[in-house]
Amino acid sequence: MAEDIEGIRRTILDERFAVWSAMLDHLDDTKDPDHSVVRFPNSSTYVFSTGADIFWIVDPSYSMESCPEEDMKRIADRIRERFSFILVTHLHNDHCQPEFIRLLADSPIRWVVSERFLKPFSEMATIPENRLLVLKDGDTAEFSGIRAECQRGYHNEPGKPGVPSCSYDVRLPDGVRLFFPADVRDYQAEIPGREQPVDYTFGHVFLGREDACGDRFSELDSFCRFMTARKCSVLILAHLYSTGRLARDLWTHRHAGMIRDKLRISNPELQVIAPRYGDVLRLIPGR
Repeated sequence: MAEDIEGIRRTILDERFAVWSAMLDHLDDTKDPDHSVVRFPNSSTYVFSTGADIFWIVDPSYSMESCPEEDMKRIADRIRERFSFILVTHLHNDHCQPEFIRLLADSPIRWVVSERFLKPFSEMATIPENRLLVLKDGDTAEFSGIRAECQRGYHNEPGKPGVPSCSYDVRLPDGVRLFFPADVRDYQAEIPGREQPVDYTFGHVFLGREDACGDRFSELDSFCRFMTARKCSVLILAHLYSTGRLARDLWTHRHAGMIRDKLRISNPELQVIAPRYGDVLRLIPGR
């Protein structure tokens, strides 16, 4: 049965404030004093806790669609209270929403950005210099034992203008290693350090420019090859149900199922998961 895309989209928009609120309400209930935990409030924002008291985010965006300003402000105010730092991979609104950034700009939060998009980021919001850490490829930032290495981005689709972006290789205090290639369009690109295995890869589903409502996709094999080029234990499939997209460009759990089926044959030991909005996942060494 075909998915009711418009119905799902309306539900996501109607529930976005409730999902964010519940997630923030239960930060202490869902954290793990010995490990890190990731939460999934939307298609491309990740909310982490590490240990008992370190909270951080990768790619802060509240909503791609118009929303009550007061709702976004209430969420931003709660993030300001407890979060230590934010990593940004690129400046598309579903990863770095200008209105949301401005609501967080004068908080104590530290920001990590690539020099590739420093200028437009600085124009988006005024972040004091002592809270802005600008990294070149190969540079690292470290906060409370969390080490994030900035590497090249992959948001360069052949035949289209490239998008300034970066990826992050994150090592957590308990040794867990995370790979965030972010939005990948160049599946032939070389991955620095690909010989180094990771525990979790966060893969943003993109299977080509065909109508997403169809059944065959030119980049399905390429996506699977790229996301498993670095040996990992768990592949997390994200960037699903992005509300800013029309149905013909929208990747869903149906497409995640295609990826899982293909990888079950080529990588039977790999665990492939596609979280729902509001899900919580504990990150375990050697999982």
